[in-house]
Amino acid sequence: MSEYVPRENVLKIFEELNLSGVNYVLLRNLKDELPGNLRSNKDIDIMVNAEDVQLLHSNSKKLNWKKLRHPFSNIPFLYGMQPFEFYQVHGINVDICFQLSCRSLNKGEWFPLDMYVQDSVWKNRLKAEGMPWNYTLSRVDEMVHLLTRSVFDKKAFGDGYIERLNELQSVINENELRTRLKLIFFQFTDTLIDHIKNRSYESIYINYIQFRNY
Repeated sequence: MSEYVPRENVLKIFEELNLSGVNYVLLRNLKDELPGNLRSNKDIDIMVNAEDVQLLHSNSKKLNWKKLRHPFSNIPFLYGMQPFEFYQVHGINVDICFQLSCRSLNKGEWFPLDMYVQDSVWKNRLKAEGMPWNYTLSRVDEMVHLLTRSVFDKKAFGDGYIERLNELQSVINENELRTRLKLIFFQFTDTLIDHIKNRSYESIYINYIQFRNY
């Protein structure tokens, strides 16, 4: 079995998505693994507009996308959050969410980020010129996504995440980032931004869970 999935299969997935009329954004493409360097054990992660759930379902059936049980299907989704969906498409796993979210550090429940952040995804998404996917997150929303995923889900910062966060930090508007992060990290926000500027990612999680000045 090849270590990488065929590039043409990745292209076919996005071609089908684009023709379906479903509004989506590609959540991340760390180290430019798409379309030609996606390992066979990795997923394609996208966010679909919650208003297009039924359109996604009807098109996935027509296209014979195989719906699988999501790895997080046994974990509660709180505050009316739409559960994730997982498909196998042309031999590739496609992981679909409908809101940007984070996990409780207590029992691991999933819950959506503030509506300001959700609305920003669709208002500020970036047209992916010359790419097979139509849209990506805006740079500031991508940074929020990578930070919340690292702290609340992974509880650590992987090399690919750090590399991308450093790239984004150099081009985003700090005030826009701070506005979003305050809705998630509250009084820890300024400390978090200092860690990012100093590239001390290894200290973020432990400092966050020990933070007292809320």
